[in-house]
Amino acid sequence: TTQANNIWQYAKVNKPGFANTNSIVLTTDSVQNYPINNESSFMFKLKYSSNGGGIFSLGITLHHKYRTDSLNDGLTLEYLDRYSQTWKPGRDMFSEYLYFVGDSSYNWDGFFDGDLLGGRVDSLQYARLAFGSAVVKGGVDSLILRFTFRSDSIDTHKPGWMIDKIMIEQNFFSIGSVHECNLAQDSYLAYFDGDRLIVNSLLQENRQSDFTLFDMLGREIIIDEVHYGLNSIDVTNLPSGYYIVKIKNQAGVYTKKLFIGD
Repeated sequence: TTQANNIWQYAKVNKPGFANTNSIVLTTDSVQNYPINNESSFMFKLKYSSNGGGIFSLGITLHHKYRTDSLNDGLTLEYLDRYSQTWKPGRDMFSEYLYFVGDSSYNWDGFFDGDLLGGRVDSLQYARLAFGSAVVKGGVDSLILRFTFRSDSIDTHKPGWMIDKIMIEQNFFSIGSVHECNLAQDSYLAYFDGDRLIVNSLLQENRQSDFTLFDMLGREIIIDEVHYGLNSIDVTNLPSGYYIVKIKNQAGVYTKKLFIGD
């Protein structure tokens, strides 16, 4: 957002006693403690093809670590109500807790209700919120979510927030909730974003896979490797059209048809 005092940034964190990362993460500050009396936000706009009914189930997952010096400091999640054009707490779309400690999909350590995440966790953990029907008008083609970090006037020690991954899942079924991922089958998320092809690998950190992009005539256009986490592949010079993503490893083969271009 354009808040003058917005402290969110993409950076490598270097805070002894809290976190040191070699990868770029979303954080409230890469070196310093976060300031008092602050309010900073970032937003997601989720686009989808409207079928007149909107999104019927939605899951938001944070893979994060945080430490605050007050339970009044914390992260909240809101959504934009398209009827009233006002921001409302994420818990108003709350459906049910789907994941608890010991869940088999991502080894979840926690969950939240979209209202406040404050206090501390001493290692990276997953926190997840499951929604029911999103409040959208028929024909609306997007859902806007706002994550806001707030701090009070207490100033004892404020290392802040470090978000390694944000995973957003959406379904279009009027019944049922966001399904639990079976990593043997749903091991990748692949999508086009601007001039990049993004592949998110959900496999184990030491797993490497072969990546091939085919055109609709079966010709190999790009050959590469993908690793655990987010992989970004430049497709600037490709003509607009449909392509086939193929990812192969010892566990099997993943394929997906994608439209790349404007």
